[in-house]
Amino acid sequence: MAKRCIALYSGGLDSILAIRMMQEQSFEVIPLYFCTPFFGYDVLVNA
Repeated sequence: MAKRCIALYSGGLDSILAIRMMQEQSFEVIPLYFCTPFFGYDVLVNA
């Protein structure tokens, strides 16, 4: 049985590669992404 873990997923290359590395080490990865009203997409676009 594979070990399970939760990965914070930003959508960037670093989180994609980190998840892939965990999968290669036989982890079942559950990616977690959330958007908060305190720091949403519109703030990133204007940065």
